[in-house]
Amino acid sequence: MAISTRICEICSPKKVPPGYGVYLQENSFSYIIYADTNPEQGNEFYDDADTIIEIVPLDNRIFIKSLVPSPLSINFRPPDPLVRIGNSSQTLNEGSITISLSNDTSKTKMIKINRAGLIYGE
Repeated sequence: MAISTRICEICSPKKVPPGYGVYLQENSFSYIIYADTNPEQGNEFYDDADTIIEIVPLDNRIFIKSLVPSPLSINFRPPDPLVRIGNSSQTLNEGSITISLSNDTSKTKMIKINRAGLIYGE
């Protein structure tokens, strides 16, 4: 969405937002895709004044166990896009997401994302 500079149809007013992003919280079974609409020029992380595009549920057998940083926003600002990984208090070059099986929390998988947009597992 950030690369294509799509108009946000559910934003008020309908316009191309300053960015789009993904927001994750620990111990969650879903994540949020958002339009960075707060303030008008965008602040490059998710907050309550941003527009939620979609809440994406995970398979009920897995959940987000831990995040670095926590909570985690991954924001994409067009047109390049510029990537910001962090939250309201910090910006990092890389973020990590640890997912776990719901019925056996000792079984985990770590997913990392860097500022180039590369997503990989460990």
